[in-house]
Amino acid sequence: MLAREPQTGIYNQATTARDRGQAMARALLAILLMIISHTTPASHYDWHIDPAKPETGVLRLALETPLKDDTIFITRQTGPAAADIFPHCENLDEALQTSGQGWKVPAGCSAITWSVAFTTIESPTIDLAEQSNLHHPQGWWLLTEWGALLRPESQETYATVCARLEEASTCRPMPEPHQPPLFLLAGEPDLTRRFADISFRFFHAMLPADFDPTKLHDSLEHQLTYLTSLVPREKRAASIPAEIDVLILGIDQSLDRVGGAAGHTAYLVNVAVGDDGISSTELVRLLWITGHELFHLLGLDSAPLWTAESLAHYYGYKSMEASEKAQQLFDRMLEDLPEMGLLQAHRRVTRQGEGQYYGLFYTRGAAFWRALDEHLSESTGSEYNLDAFLPMLREHEFGPNGELPAVFIDTLSKHIEPSILNQLLDKYL
Repeated sequence: MLAREPQTGIYNQATTARDRGQAMARALLAILLMIISHTTPASHYDWHIDPAKPETGVLRLALETPLKDDTIFITRQTGPAAADIFPHCENLDEALQTSGQGWKVPAGCSAITWSVAFTTIESPTIDLAEQSNLHHPQGWWLLTEWGALLRPESQETYATVCARLEEASTCRPMPEPHQPPLFLLAGEPDLTRRFADISFRFFHAMLPADFDPTKLHDSLEHQLTYLTSLVPREKRAASIPAEIDVLILGIDQSLDRVGGAAGHTAYLVNVAVGDDGISSTELVRLLWITGHELFHLLGLDSAPLWTAESLAHYYGYKSMEASEKAQQLFDRMLEDLPEMGLLQAHRRVTRQGEGQYYGLFYTRGAAFWRALDEHLSESTGSEYNLDAFLPMLREHEFGPNGELPAVFIDTLSKHIEPSILNQLLDKYL
């Protein structure tokens, strides 16, 4: 309902019914124009790929209507600095000026262009956790959103991003800032498969010549079936993507760096490759990271950072078929952990920017959930496990410092002896 403003005369009793109707229409139109002027029009991103210039991609953002006012555009960043992409307003033939960590786009601009650099993969040294833009000589490209896609600083975007490669195109929705980033793979996938009503496009590189990635698919199908069962039925249509891109990239085992990352509709995962190929232990690690990233991608991680990452890592492990190799890998992960609780690590990472403690979310965090899961199963004669209580972590509010929801703790205390539960909380949190 509109607030009354006597000075406008809209509600003056002396006006006629027709005058009141016209005045109301004018007021509503003014409000509508005000809303429109503060909303970025629907837009579309085109990423043009020239195979003759594989290390450079040209991006173009076309707005449905020209901007009504000067507007600050930014890119999502993994660090504090704005990317060196040198955007240009196409229709005004004007280079954009930097403003803080973004660029000022002038009123009247309706199309912006800029270039993005791609690193060509020439050796097994790329850590996918770094989420950089990549090109592979086989003819595919990876565009990551970080520092590469302009978006309005304070408005929602409502956009699609399309990769144009010769006659082919691949399009994905532009995620909002609170969602996982865009990872867009362009080019012909090595393989496509369908699991649990999801179409997968697989891209592989830097793997041994005799390695058959399809041998992983039975495990992937098992993991996906289990993890999707954790998504509430009423939320599956919104949470589970119809299509997922997967990049599996070999990395030299001697580097001791194996990473992964989940995007809005894609995930990236390294597998360590040694002199003798890929060991059975590294295959287990690959499947573990795959389960971790799928947990994120399926929207099961709506919680504070420490909880989201630790649950993803534990459920990545739990999604695999139980094996001695997996248990050994888990136990080895817990060797020589720093004596720091998860809530303190959460504060140090999120408030003080001390990223060196981020790894505790994976290690101590996964150990916490495994211990809690085992105690739940033992205390209830296998009637309950942690799966049954995951909805509470998505639906209830955490404490200001990342503390677990009170209702979650209260419910657990009905199934686990309170003294044992308190010991677990004190040990890990």
